[in-house]
Amino acid sequence: MCGAMSWANPIPAPVKEFEQPQPPSPSSRSISAPPPLPGPLSPSSPGHAWSFIPQLLEWSAPMAAIQMLSERISPSIVTSPIPLASDYSIHDILLPMQIEQLLGMFYISYVPWLNFIPVRGSLTDVIGCSIAIRHLPSYRTPGARLAKLAEDTVARMMFNPGLFECIETIHGLIMLALWPSSQGDGKVLISMAVNIATNMQLNKAAAHVAVMRKTDGGVLSDELMERAKLWLALTNIESFLCYGSRRRPLSRRSPQDLDLIPLSIASNPAEGRDLRLRITSETLLLVENALSTTCARYTELTQFKTDITLCLSKMDAHLQMVLPLSVIADHDTAHYHLLQCQVLTYRQLVLHHAFFLMQRISQEHPQWFTDVEVRVMVEWAKDAMRTAEALMTTFLHSKENVGETCPDNVYMHLGFSASMIVGMRLLVRERTDMEVRGAWQALLRNTAEVLERTQTQVEGGREHAAVRVARVIRAIRGSWMKKGLDTPFEEESPLLDEEAWERFLAELMQQ
Repeated sequence: MCGAMSWANPIPAPVKEFEQPQPPSPSSRSISAPPPLPGPLSPSSPGHAWSFIPQLLEWSAPMAAIQMLSERISPSIVTSPIPLASDYSIHDILLPMQIEQLLGMFYISYVPWLNFIPVRGSLTDVIGCSIAIRHLPSYRTPGARLAKLAEDTVARMMFNPGLFECIETIHGLIMLALWPSSQGDGKVLISMAVNIATNMQLNKAAAHVAVMRKTDGGVLSDELMERAKLWLALTNIESFLCYGSRRRPLSRRSPQDLDLIPLSIASNPAEGRDLRLRITSETLLLVENALSTTCARYTELTQFKTDITLCLSKMDAHLQMVLPLSVIADHDTAHYHLLQCQVLTYRQLVLHHAFFLMQRISQEHPQWFTDVEVRVMVEWAKDAMRTAEALMTTFLHSKENVGETCPDNVYMHLGFSASMIVGMRLLVRERTDMEVRGAWQALLRNTAEVLERTQTQVEGGREHAAVRVARVIRAIRGSWMKKGLDTPFEEESPLLDEEAWERFLAELMQQ
């Protein structure tokens, strides 16, 4: 299982405290760093980018913060309980024709997200049908029974994992982690899949492929290649679920994993899956390196800024490579759009990490900061706004085909984008007295409207992650409007206090 290792305070303990109140000169760089920074900034701290949200949330783990915010502002929905039978098989719930219909929907609408084709079996059939059945409102009772059957099977795995070590189990856990039947923790399920895959030595498959390419004239077995690709897909999905939360991924990418798939333009869906695997894994490796970058001493400040800048530059190169694919490819067009979304999502996380860390240092050790550091923070804030707006815009481009089939975590990233767009604008305005113009308010409104359509497209839509995030986006936009900031340089009204925020959310939920 993933250990609950937190990234809330990534700065290691230094040696001793600063002895001089002035910023150190280049000649004084042997001075040890000050004591460790005490925990993340409080949202009520002056100048904090998320100070407009009075909820006490852990913004050093932004995805966990958005998840918690979406749960706090979502109304409690009371539904009549459905009596569930003790089902032992999918055939106790659905007819064969119904099973094939639902699996057809799942393989068309959901499987492109996985970048592998799940094997057919009792577990994957149950999970695939439980995910696809949400599009059929008349199937509420069978859907609940399928979800319970899947959950019961996973519960048995937890007690006897050795009995379930097979490829089908890994596939099924990945599917359930991305599209949970309830508000469960997909990170726990994906960690189970990683443990099973490691026990089956899938993490060594790419190394075996590399050896066979050199010694056997490039002749590879299809089974070995598929095992290596599955490990790569598993590491990507675990990172996608864990980055920005309080969990570190268990899985690691080796150099052989990154060299597994050649980087070339795809001409068919199978090559498209491989290309998306390769680009995503390379991007996530950059993110992993960036999130591990810290700045514990003044002497590390310049290197920290250089490392982050280099990472962002490399991610821009990845984005440049991805941008034309949705236009030139004749397959999975929407999913190439969403590949752009993923690269922008990870870029947003890197900017958040860099900005958040610099902001903590600026508050705890202002003697380290010069005008150069302030300008860097302002530029990162503007970059974060551009990235967040690009992410929302790209998502809206692809909404027609995949809007309601995205993994839950995709919607959470859109909520985080909304917080970046508003929070960074407030901070830039406060620090520079400049208004960052744009059509961002309409962008937030349109994104919320698109997400809210899930309410009518999916059974139980009011509880769907997309609808919960739509409420978050409306609340964030509403907080800006309540501050009276629609007119540039207008005199600001006080920040929303907790009582006013709760009243606003109550009004929002009644609409």
